[in-house]
Amino acid sequence: MNQPSHYQTVFFRELVRQRIDLHVYYATGLPADRRGLGWSEPAQEAYPQKVLNSKSEALCLAWRHRNAVHLVNGMWSVPVFFLISSALLFMGSDLYFHSEPPQSVRFKLLKRAWVRMAFYRARGLFAIGRRAADFYGQMGVPSDRIFPFMYFNRAPAIRPRPVGVGFTIIYVGQLIARKRVLDLIHAVAKMSRAVSNTRLLIVGSGPQRVELEEAVCALGLRTITEFRGALPPDDVHIAICNADVLVLPSVFDGWGVVVNEALQMGVPAICSDGCGAAELIEDHPKWGCVYPVGDISQLAAALHEVALNREKFTPDIRDVEKTIGPEAMTTQFLRTVFAS
Repeated sequence: MNQPSHYQTVFFRELVRQRIDLHVYYATGLPADRRGLGWSEPAQEAYPQKVLNSKSEALCLAWRHRNAVHLVNGMWSVPVFFLISSALLFMGSDLYFHSEPPQSVRFKLLKRAWVRMAFYRARGLFAIGRRAADFYGQMGVPSDRIFPFMYFNRAPAIRPRPVGVGFTIIYVGQLIARKRVLDLIHAVAKMSRAVSNTRLLIVGSGPQRVELEEAVCALGLRTITEFRGALPPDDVHIAICNADVLVLPSVFDGWGVVVNEALQMGVPAICSDGCGAAELIEDHPKWGCVYPVGDISQLAAALHEVALNREKFTPDIRDVEKTIGPEAMTTQFLRTVFAS
């Protein structure tokens, strides 16, 4: 994996629970931007895990584990994984890739050529969302080697709260331009006139915070908006559980696991069609709404619809868990590996 993450740890724990002998290697430790979101360094686990120190160490480990099944993540963003993947393919190892669609593709012809060459030998690609599946299909990966997948997390041990009188909207994530939090603020300004007791909660940190706070003041939303800053994952879950809807307005998100987390607590989600997780909502209309990225009027309309029809937008947490929970997704992953 390219870096530690709490939701990938959930995947790894479930693999071990299902009796898989697992070894995890990271390209880097936890980056500063993730610490800024409240993430913490991984704790000691039931499986060995290690940050790679050098390319030579990575190649030695690849050779040592050449007879294992390998899952490589971050092949575009981590040069050492490109090297390891090439070595594993040369050794004839069982190799799968695990990837989002890239946000931008430079040197597209070279990458297309490498992908086509790699999949003469690679066993398959676990594509994070339909956009990734479409992208890699266009890059030349055979359709029978593209396996739909997603990011997922454990269901927080928190009971959904009863519907209250007010309407609380929550955003969780980095405060950066790509996340388009300004769109959400402008949409709340539009819809809050028609929905009494609207409240906006923004959880996260980033360079856009001052600009967002200024927009909140300029639009007269200061009394209904709260900036919480970065919170640890457990506190994030409590905040989501106490909200009425989660919004992810990003221009691009390879997936957006915070959508899963909201749904697992029975909280509907509204996300732009730039988010990979939008497909969950498209496939399950009771789970929320999807709107065209950047369309503030459509976002405001979606917020208004959820606020006025809460009984319509109520994810059943049992159905959600059966569909996107760790046991369901890990079982799907292992069946695919064993079958291919």
